[in-house]
Amino acid sequence: MTSALSRCMPVGILWILLSSRALAVSQSDDSTGRCPFSIGLSGRYLNPRSTLAAFPGIPTCCDLLSPTQGWAGSLLGEYSLPILDDIDIEAAIGLTSASATLAASSFVGYALDGTDESAKVVRAESETLVELSSLSLEMRLQGSLQLDRSTTYQPHAFGGFSLNTAIESSLQQRERLLSPSSAVFEDTRTKTRLAYSESVTSQLRPWMTINAGLGFTPLHGQRFDVRTRLSAELPVTDIVSDEGKGLAYGLVRLDVSILLKRPSAVADPSPPFVRQRYLASELTLRARSDDTSLRDTAVIEITNALGTRVYSLLPFVFFSQGSSELDSRYSQLTSTQANTYRPTTMVALADTSSEGDTRATLELYYNLLNIVGQRMRVEYPDAVLTIAGYGNNQGEERNSTQLSQRRAMAVREYLHTIWQIDSARLVVTAGLLSPTAASTTMSDAQDRADGHQENRRVELESTVAEVLDPVVITDTLQTVLRPSLIALPTVTSDSSDFSWRLLTQCAGESHVEGLAGTGSPLPRYILDSAVCSLTGISSKSEITAVLSAISDDGRYTADTARLPIKTEYRSTILRRTDDDTARYRYRLTQFQYNDQKLLSAQSSIIQRYITPMLPDNATVQIFGYTDRKGPSELNQKLAADRVRESRQSFVGIRNLTTLAVGEGDSVTRPPFDNTLPEGRLYNRTVEIKVLIPTPSGK
Repeated sequence: MTSALSRCMPVGILWILLSSRALAVSQSDDSTGRCPFSIGLSGRYLNPRSTLAAFPGIPTCCDLLSPTQGWAGSLLGEYSLPILDDIDIEAAIGLTSASATLAASSFVGYALDGTDESAKVVRAESETLVELSSLSLEMRLQGSLQLDRSTTYQPHAFGGFSLNTAIESSLQQRERLLSPSSAVFEDTRTKTRLAYSESVTSQLRPWMTINAGLGFTPLHGQRFDVRTRLSAELPVTDIVSDEGKGLAYGLVRLDVSILLKRPSAVADPSPPFVRQRYLASELTLRARSDDTSLRDTAVIEITNALGTRVYSLLPFVFFSQGSSELDSRYSQLTSTQANTYRPTTMVALADTSSEGDTRATLELYYNLLNIVGQRMRVEYPDAVLTIAGYGNNQGEERNSTQLSQRRAMAVREYLHTIWQIDSARLVVTAGLLSPTAASTTMSDAQDRADGHQENRRVELESTVAEVLDPVVITDTLQTVLRPSLIALPTVTSDSSDFSWRLLTQCAGESHVEGLAGTGSPLPRYILDSAVCSLTGISSKSEITAVLSAISDDGRYTADTARLPIKTEYRSTILRRTDDDTARYRYRLTQFQYNDQKLLSAQSSIIQRYITPMLPDNATVQIFGYTDRKGPSELNQKLAADRVRESRQSFVGIRNLTTLAVGEGDSVTRPPFDNTLPEGRLYNRTVEIKVLIPTPSGK
């Protein structure tokens, strides 16, 4: 200890001389208001360099092991001496406490299993750690270069060297049992023990490192500033050396310093000719919506527009000639996929065109078995489903009720295996021809082929009608109207030699937007309307902005403004608009072949979804369609009958027009493809369009 202190005497004398110089500077120069003295704390990550094959006195068990890592902390007194406008010379002295793991290894040996008298000797795995701990006197000399004095954070670069002299150091070897968990050392009856400890102060030499890094001053106060620095240090000399085998520390260092300031002196008001210097900032935040008025609250308007779409569900599954396998156009899931199935995910809600409705209808139809399976399993657990299989009684299908049976069983097996529907709730029947299918005795060959194709099917019928109800999808379209944020900054100064910065943030968030300049700022700035991600989230209750200014001679001022955030919600009806008219479209499908009578599912759509939303000024248009089978003149009459039947449900509507399209032509086409059996059945439809005037196009 005495030798260590004797080595520190020259440094102490140097510190006294520098302190005297600092007092002289502080008394003669108070332009910046900062004292040359400061107090610093350092945290360092140690990375021992090279291999420590042998430390004098270390046990031989740890030869040839590599160093790993360590940590160090320092308390320093610092002194800064400016030599040029942007360059300072800095000296520091203080104490450093360091600890580093020089070696680590695992061993397999023997230990006691337990601490009582009956403990047995067992094989055990242990870990050995060799640590070097030291308390040293640290002296540091370095230069600092200011990179930009105009900014608040005052970035700077620095570099220099440090010298450490050991005051007290020790080398310890500790052992710890890893497994088994109940094992203890025989001599200590504990899981850890100190195997070796020795003071190595006399064996350590003073060691030197060089360093370089960057620093910032993020916090400013009236009595002190807080400065942070991050640097890398490289060793110049070894801590210990023995026969060419040495140990040195390389490290990453983080410094936090308290830069002291002198209290501001009260100016003597008596000399009238002394100019008073001043720098002040003032900031106001306002919000502006559609109008030009400024408000003291940022109001976010959120509108939820709700709408309903109805898609009829065709209760038939069609099969290929002679086949009893489910066609690939029908969606078939795995049991895992069935657990997360949602039919609404297949509908493009943003597509409101006639083609989009047709596409969504078919996509939902091809998921018929999944929709029915989900409803029976989740919504209607008591429903019983009748599955009736049929064929076209032609060629290989002639008189083959077995094929019809297999088709029904294929549907039953899918619902039972994938959707876990009890077999007792799935009743299978079979026949040659469906009693409700299209005729197969027409004179036209295409008509007969279409009829045969439609007969190759499975029909579904439930004891609970809702199992085969239309698919109803509710749309929600959310619109957010965000206000513009207006900043009104003012900086007052006796001169124009200052710079300013405007930062905006939300509560609990870092600064997200910045403006900067020199001289007086403009009287108004429009900030980004999406600043702070304004979406009406309640946790963000206010917007905060900070206006700061700093003069060329180091004077600093700042002002903070806050603007509350308020969210207003409203709901409206989702309207598919065209100019000044809201348009809605509904299709009454599933008319039976060559029949104009409305089924219960079609009447339900009119009563539940159409008539309740009709205002007095609504216009209703009814269009009738048919499939392609049969003579066109008969199809035209059938379409007219279906329109007339549907019109009876809209008694009292003043603006009502009808059109019997029939099977359509090159100008007015039916909505679905007539080449597919499901397309022809869906074309047996009446399309109802509802038009509602919307004042001002809203």
